[in-house]
Amino acid sequence: MRVDDLQILLMEKSLKVRNNSQFADTDTIPSNYRYYNRLTVYASKDGCESITIPSMFIESANVNEYLHNWNFSPSFDFEQCFHIMLNSKFRIFHGNDFKVNKVLLTYYRHPVKIRCEKIFLDEKWEWKDDVAEVIIDEAIKILSAAIEHNTALQVSMGREQANN
Repeated sequence: MRVDDLQILLMEKSLKVRNNSQFADTDTIPSNYRYYNRLTVYASKDGCESITIPSMFIESANVNEYLHNWNFSPSFDFEQCFHIMLNSKFRIFHGNDFKVNKVLLTYYRHPVKIRCEKIFLDEKWEWKDDVAEVIIDEAIKILSAAIEHNTALQVSMGREQANN
């Protein structure tokens, strides 16, 4: 159920790319980007256009290992490549085997900020009621632990178990 609750934060954005000899760099990620979900690569080679190639998100420290390992190296024939995130952009490695035409970034956006000032209390939250209660209970736990209020902490922990 919690996965379903987070779907309102899921976004898709098409990013343009600039191909270099070994990799392609995307445009800067959207300003509301929070967490990575998936990157879909559309590639072409020898008349085959806009083929979807799965791309694996790896740590930048492992790039050389992946480039030199036959099992992981970019290949149009085996429909595989990998990418890293660098300077708020994605770098897709194609090993000069194919051309990256575009990428589709699927990501979680920042949620709308919750305001607790009296003038904003009538605003409708983007969360369902049960999720809003969980958020409030978590905020109470954090606050009560920070001010060392054991009674409030115990009440919020009891509500958390009742909500799950």
